[in-house]
Amino acid sequence: PTTEDYLMIDQFLEDKKNELVAVPHHLRPFKNDYLNKEFYAWITYRSPKNLFAPEDLRGLHIDYLGNDPSIKDKCVICYVTCNKKGERNYIRGLKYLKKALKKIKFEGHLIYYIGGYPGLNRGRLLYADVPYAFKTFLFEEAKDMGYHQALWLDSCCVPLRSITPLFEHIEMKGIGFRSLVPLFWTPLCEGFKSLMPEFNISEKKSYISQTTQVIGINFDSEIGESFLKRMIQLINKKIPFLIGTDPPLTFLVYDLNLQSKQFPDHWIAELAWNSIDYEGWKNKHPQAMICHNYALVQEEIEIPENLFD
Repeated sequence: PTTEDYLMIDQFLEDKKNELVAVPHHLRPFKNDYLNKEFYAWITYRSPKNLFAPEDLRGLHIDYLGNDPSIKDKCVICYVTCNKKGERNYIRGLKYLKKALKKIKFEGHLIYYIGGYPGLNRGRLLYADVPYAFKTFLFEEAKDMGYHQALWLDSCCVPLRSITPLFEHIEMKGIGFRSLVPLFWTPLCEGFKSLMPEFNISEKKSYISQTTQVIGINFDSEIGESFLKRMIQLINKKIPFLIGTDPPLTFLVYDLNLQSKQFPDHWIAELAWNSIDYEGWKNKHPQAMICHNYALVQEEIEIPENLFD
């Protein structure tokens, strides 16, 4: 696709979002006004970010990190948008992710997109209106490229030490993901129950929310293969899927009875936004392999150039 194509898609998505917001409450899908308000606010917040990026940056990139390009046993994958000034600078976060992977001497490859869209040869751009579907399709593309395992890291994540145990977990269990806090039943959950009747979603169940800030799939395993296939099926139904701590991933994990596949809690640390001290992060979280810190993508927060030296 050309720059003009991506700009046209961006405008289409913006127009679609505005149409959703403009729908009168009495015409929205749920009878409860509060539910409609919550659900439409969620849709608006999660509407797709722009796919446009300067042509010299846009699309697929592979950094072999000094490793053998022919060895495809594992890779880290990431997608960043080229946001407007004043919004989160995910390209900056990607820069620090690269530095951290080199610092820990990661023995794999980094596959990433800056704008554009993965899976073009499969026609996946048709799903650009499904928020965050690009995460699933980047897993699919890594599989198509011949990789055996892929670990998604948000560009707000950096490794603190060797991430080999995460890949060992993925190899053994088929998938790995991060769990956070109990998911309390809200009108938003009721909305997802209406959207996804094939799931056995119940307010009587005790859910722990899942996040895809860090998620891994072993493509050679039956569990990993079926998990990826199921995510793609949901995207075909326009379910906004791989989205932070929101319910869809949580409900899928419980529907497939995969709760035991989560990464141990202490492997991934959440850090304060104003904390810019790599060695301090490591000392404070001696068992953590990954830290998630929005300071890495906040332009107003200055980060020393030698942070990962």
